[in-house]
Amino acid sequence: MLIYIITSDRKSIKIGKTNNIDLTSRLRTIQTSLPSNIEVVEALMITGNNKDLNKIERQLHSDCKNWNINREWFECTNECINTLENSIDALIKSNMLFKVGGVIDDSTGKTKFYNPIGLKSLK
Repeated sequence: MLIYIITSDRKSIKIGKTNNIDLTSRLRTIQTSLPSNIEVVEALMITGNNKDLNKIERQLHSDCKNWNINREWFECTNECINTLENSIDALIKSNMLFKVGGVIDDSTGKTKFYNPIGLKSLK
């Protein structure tokens, strides 16, 4: 189960979740509705269960509510990015999340590597 942060224009970010550890299929679905290519900003694996996944996503959405554009999309301001960095760091320190650069594809068992650009690259 992953929390992901993506962008396609570096002006807005999407904070989302997937129950799957294969982010590729989720990104493919989102990409069909966007005019620019998606960049993975962060991929964060949760250490808990589905209830924790939902709770963490809601928490990150709430932390960034001042920059909400539409549902899971947020304006990519320095303040929003700083808030997200602080929230994610706190969740990592509490062992709720950890950053990943590769995940195992459920269908093939192979590791797929993502090269997250990181929140700092959006400042």
